[in-house]
Amino acid sequence: KKKPRRRAGAKAEAAAGSGGGSSSKAGAKRKPAPAPAEVESQGALDPVMLLPIPLGAATWVFERPNGTRVTYDLETLVEYFHKTGDFSEPETRVPFPECALKSVDAACAMVPGTLGERLRAKGSVLEAKQNPARFKDRHFRRDALSGLERCAGEVVAEMCEVVELEEDLEAGQLRLCLELFPLFADLFNQIDAEDNQYAAMCMEHFTSFVRGPPNRRTVDRCGLLDVVLLFLSQIEGGRASHFSF
Repeated sequence: KKKPRRRAGAKAEAAAGSGGGSSSKAGAKRKPAPAPAEVESQGALDPVMLLPIPLGAATWVFERPNGTRVTYDLETLVEYFHKTGDFSEPETRVPFPECALKSVDAACAMVPGTLGERLRAKGSVLEAKQNPARFKDRHFRRDALSGLERCAGEVVAEMCEVVELEEDLEAGQLRLCLELFPLFADLFNQIDAEDNQYAAMCMEHFTSFVRGPPNRRTVDRCGLLDVVLLFLSQIEGGRASHFSF
């Protein structure tokens, strides 16, 4: 006797049944995903300072338009608003809506102790945004310092050109001492007079640029590199000014 043939549909159903069983077993082995609150609390970095938020610090959570939830250190966020006058996210540059700023004010009002007193003493961030005139001078000062830094950076780039390309030592010394050094000293002293911390950061960047990266140091064609570095160190220490030239 011939055995009856099984239908193809029955085979497919049996395969589907066995596959469903294996997938259900695999699903049973999976661990449940942590809740959003647990994810946020695990080593959260403050977007303003880019440092871990200290334990016990007052925090505020902002939900971005794409649904991402970001945890801020409340004190550094309020300081960021009042110092910069910039009411947008430091990472995405997404503007904070007024309802979010109102929520920040409400969070500050609920913080107890001396921290709460410090936060409330700074004033409302919502009112600060609605009064842009208070930041006008600050923005002008920031833009002016950035412009001075760019001008000084261009002079530093010309110094590097002299160091790398000038083959006549005397001609290089004359251009540095009569043209580039006095101009740089004047620009840098203006930066230093307004913000000495910013000036120190600029000088660190300028000095690093003149030396060149570790894998490709500046080519010193006729011995002027040490002259430029000595001049920069004297300017940073206040031992040289534009009146010296």
